[in-house]
Amino acid sequence: MLAKVAQGKDDREQAEAFQALSSDQEIDREVQTFTRAVEARFGADSAREIIRASASNKPFKHTSVSESQQDALDAASRLYATARGGERQLTQAVETERLAARQMQGITLKP
Repeated sequence: MLAKVAQGKDDREQAEAFQALSSDQEIDREVQTFTRAVEARFGADSAREIIRASASNKPFKHTSVSESQQDALDAASRLYATARGGERQLTQAVETERLAARQMQGITLKP
């Protein structure tokens, strides 16, 4: 499911894909549970490091994860970064729409 978000060509497509994904309450709950589990397991600092590593196409490594489990960590870190990125892009899209609506409202109002 999160792969559809990652396949978006730009922020707008990714935000739309994440919105469609999160509209299903069961899937949204799973995504939220997964992101909280990653944050609980690795901590807030490492969660931010996961996002930075993903943005630069580098693997995330953690001292508590054995080398044999690195492939699983890579997959989980990509999913985590995609979920957080989708949330951020959706939030930005909503804020952009609100700002545009406020600006249009201000233009149409007469003093």
